[in-house]
Amino acid sequence: MELELTQDGQTYRICLNEEDGRYTATLDDETYPVDICTIDDNCISILIGDRSFRVYRAQSNGKEYISVNGELYCFSSPDKEECRRSDYKRAEKNRGDKLNIVAPMPGSVLQINAKEGDEVEEGQCLAIVEAMKMETGLHSMVRGKVKKIHSSLGQQVDAGEVIIELEVSE
Repeated sequence: MELELTQDGQTYRICLNEEDGRYTATLDDETYPVDICTIDDNCISILIGDRSFRVYRAQSNGKEYISVNGELYCFSSPDKEECRRSDYKRAEKNRGDKLNIVAPMPGSVLQINAKEGDEVEEGQCLAIVEAMKMETGLHSMVRGKVKKIHSSLGQQVDAGEVIIELEVSE
């Protein structure tokens, strides 16, 4: 299987080959032996050398979202050049902000475990998002107070979309 994907203006050519039950992945001109285990339609486990990766895949509005061990990557086909740049940059900006609880990939808000004005502890689970038949808990990275809830139960959210906004408690 061959893929050509573009991320933030850079095009990658990925080729996955299977021969006699063994897989290799070629990224541009480098080839790597890989072990692949399918978990479900949207999730695989990949072993490259002694490193293990859990990979989730979702598609939304002509965009390809891939989460590898919790890191989100947003891709587009080379013929849809501008398609993902704004979403990818928004996700990167929001992910680096400790005061925003954001969706790691497109999905549905399953639970919101706080209300505006609540005091929260670092590490507290504030929301659960369901994506690709998997529930992901979203935890506070700071001790603080819920400033604003931007989503509601059942709402569809995009990758990088702010669900809950926090402020640091004094």
